[in-house]
Amino acid sequence: MSEWGKIETTKVVDLPNADNITSFQQPNNTPSNPKSANVLVVDDEPLIRELFCELLTREGHTVTALGSSREALRQFHRDKYDIAYIDLGMPEISGWQVASEIRRSESETMLVMVTGWGSDLDDEKIAESGIDLVIAKPFQICEIRNSIAQAIEMQNRQPLKQAVSS
Repeated sequence: MSEWGKIETTKVVDLPNADNITSFQQPNNTPSNPKSANVLVVDDEPLIRELFCELLTREGHTVTALGSSREALRQFHRDKYDIAYIDLGMPEISGWQVASEIRRSESETMLVMVTGWGSDLDDEKIAESGIDLVIAKPFQICEIRNSIAQAIEMQNRQPLKQAVSS
């Protein structure tokens, strides 16, 4: 009970399907991950970064999560990442710009754009930025699992494409 004259504030945070985060039971239609990956997560929302970290580390992946595009680009140039999850609506440097910079310097990293702006992004812009997959917010836990399995599978096929084309 509050005292007379004091104001109480309640903040409600709505996480995507947060009830499922404790069980991590893989649905029957979710591909299993054939290997662990080194993952970079770039999102300015701390709760989203925490969600990615908890889920992906429990799945056996190594995760670096950053809230700044500039710091993420510096970190990307220091370490090698298999997959990068990039929030489109980042302050300072947009997710498009982060993806383009990563793609220019590293063609093997799988880029997954995470966006709260819906799934109807411009296909041409996606291709120009080198984005491999798109996940729309709010997302389900299984979408993250599916995307990392799909990105690993796509990455495993890359050397075959390069060998065939040479």
